[in-house]
Amino acid sequence: MAKNEIKVRISTKYDEEFPFTLVRCAKGILGGIYFLEKEDMSGFAYHIQMQNGYWYDETFETELAAIRFLVQNSFLMNWGYKMIKLTLWGYENSERGAITYRDDIESVNLAIA
Repeated sequence: MAKNEIKVRISTKYDEEFPFTLVRCAKGILGGIYFLEKEDMSGFAYHIQMQNGYWYDETFETELAAIRFLVQNSFLMNWGYKMIKLTLWGYENSERGAITYRDDIESVNLAIA
C-alpha cells in the first residue's frame, strides 16, 4: 500500500440486537454509525458515536456522508492521506440512505470532501 493511502473498513455489528456500522482502519476503531430518530422527532438520520463513547452533534441524511465526516474528523486519520479507500466487510445495513453498490464505493476517496 502506498504511503499516502489507507483503507477504511466498515462492517455491521449489533448492540443489543440493534445493528450499527463499525468504522475502522489499520490504526484502530474510528467509531460507530447508528440510524436513529432525530432529537426533534422529525424523522431518522445517521448519528456518529466516536470510539471514546461520545456522540457528534451533527446528523447525516446518508451513511456515506456520516462515514466521510467521521474519517475526516478522527484523530487516527489526521496524517495527510491523499487517498482513503472504503471497503465493505460483512456490511448488511439496509436503511434508507445506507451504502449500496450503486454508490460505486471503489471510486470513493474519503480524503476529499
